[in-house]
Amino acid sequence: MTTFVRCDHVQKLIVISSGLLTDEVLTLAHMLSLKKKHMHALINEHLDTMKCLSAQDPALLKVVRQKAVDKFPDLEDYSNCWPVNDIIMMRLKYTSSQQRQQETEMAASKKKKAKTPSQLMGHMGQAWVHMMNGSVHEAQYMTHL
Repeated sequence: MTTFVRCDHVQKLIVISSGLLTDEVLTLAHMLSLKKKHMHALINEHLDTMKCLSAQDPALLKVVRQKAVDKFPDLEDYSNCWPVNDIIMMRLKYTSSQQRQQETEMAASKKKKAKTPSQLMGHMGQAWVHMMNGSVHEAQYMTHL
C-alpha cells in the first residue's frame, strides 16, 4: 500500500528523481526531515542562534558537524559535509534575522508607547512645560487662569 504525504519536499523530490518509486521518495523525504530536525536541535543546543555562521566558535561548529555525522554517517559521503554546513548556515541566518526583527519590533512598540510630559499632563501640563521652557505667551496664559 502506498501512502502519500503532502509536503513540498516530497513534490520536489518526485520531480527531481523520477526514477525512484513513490515509497523510496517518501522514505528519502522522511530521512531528510529527520536530519534537518536533528540538525536544528544540535544548532540550538551548541551554537549561539543570535549570531551568524561567521561569528560562531569554530570548535562548537566542529562539535555540531561531528554529532550530525555520528547520527547520520551517510553525511560524510558529501564533499566537505556540505549539507551539514548548508543547514547550519541557513538555520543561523533564519534565527539571527528573527531575533533582529523581534528587537526592532520591540523598540518600535516602546517608542510608540512612550508619551511626552505634555501628553501625560494634558492642557495644563502643556502650559506648564511651555512656561518652564521660557514661553512668555503661555506663562501669561497661566497667570490669567
